[in-house]
Amino acid sequence: MLSSEISFRPGRARRVTRLANNLRLLSWLLLLLSAGWLLQTGNPAATRVAAAPVLLAEQRRAGQSLIATVSSPAAPLLPPSPNALVAATPPPQATNPPAGNEQVAGSGQAQRQASDYDLRGLPSISVATIERVLAAYHSPAVGEGQGFFDLGVQYGIDPAFLLAFFTHESTAGTAGAAVANLSVGNIRCVAGYRCGGGYAAYDSWRQGAEHWYKLITASGLYCGAGSDRCTVAAIIPRYAPSVDNNNEAAYIATVEGLVAEWRAAER
Repeated sequence: MLSSEISFRPGRARRVTRLANNLRLLSWLLLLLSAGWLLQTGNPAATRVAAAPVLLAEQRRAGQSLIATVSSPAAPLLPPSPNALVAATPPPQATNPPAGNEQVAGSGQAQRQASDYDLRGLPSISVATIERVLAAYHSPAVGEGQGFFDLGVQYGIDPAFLLAFFTHESTAGTAGAAVANLSVGNIRCVAGYRCGGGYAAYDSWRQGAEHWYKLITASGLYCGAGSDRCTVAAIIPRYAPSVDNNNEAAYIATVEGLVAEWRAAER
């Protein structure tokens, strides 16, 4: 029994060795055929596949996987997702008032603190946000977001405040005299504009918005032209005083709350 085992083992070892060699040759042949097909189709992975037989011995010594080297591309074939790019981009630095002449391209560029209620500065909300708010209130001014935004940039006032005044005064143009007057701020009758029901009336929402920006910056009553009344808390007591049956504290809280909410949505 012992002698037969001794005579059998060398033969079996030779057969196993031949089988292993044949399998190895078959693997290389398949790899070379794959490389030829990939080269024909212009696939950049062909170079790595064609080089696989050469790498086999080195990788075996290093304990690495040939399959991982051949099948894994050197660089991703698809671009990273937009979300990944956004996550890798640091948020812009807060500025108020703006420190320089930054370019504004239709989006909320000035990422101010949510509690910063000085009307001066670059837009803190985007045109898209303005349009979403107008649509949410079913405002007849839907589509005017770009104009509100651009006028804010022109007059140096964050359009988030115009939108907040508009929302508080007339539920974004859906209630009161603003419906007929196309007024974003329910400004009282004044020379240079038509008058309707005791309030200035306009030919378009954009004209009404521009009059509001001018009132805030150039009338001498609020911000600019020698006045430093530029915060919501400083503007409201003159804009909507309690003697006219307005709740000043509620008005201030509403405007500030809306602006803070919209700014938070931009982040």
